[in-house]
Amino acid sequence: LTTQGDTLYASAANVLARLGIGTANQALFTNAGATAPEWGSTSHIQYTSHSVTAGGTLAVTTPFKPASNIILASVGGTYMLSIGMAAESKNYSVFNYSGGGTPGQWSVNSSNCIELYEDGGSKRVSATAGSYTDSGFTLTFTVTGSPTAGTINLFILSIR
Repeated sequence: LTTQGDTLYASAANVLARLGIGTANQALFTNAGATAPEWGSTSHIQYTSHSVTAGGTLAVTTPFKPASNIILASVGGTYMLSIGMAAESKNYSVFNYSGGGTPGQWSVNSSNCIELYEDGGSKRVSATAGSYTDSGFTLTFTVTGSPTAGTINLFILSIR
């Protein structure tokens, strides 16, 4: 019934079953029905980008349906920085609220996973995560005012 490294468990029907050995750096979770264990995974998207001046939707591809995402967004050469979290219908971010190019003024947003402020928010880019599928999710961007053109650098950690 076992192979070296497998994890034994009693199934929901109280039958002995096994979970095959996982790969390095995986965590053990229960499945969606909380009836059996499964290996959890992470997907680290080291870098992707989106235009500062473009709204619209960016599809993010992962090898599974993410339960949550940690998102670092920045625009090179500016004080525009956002650290966000998205899980199903929840979006939160901590972002540099600086006005007039003064760094170090931080704020919190409980509606968007990305908030990139320029000039204290009169020019900004916001995003929410949604449309979760078995192969990823989308980021929907909204542009307010006329932020300086540039590239939003996105670093995303998706967790199953």
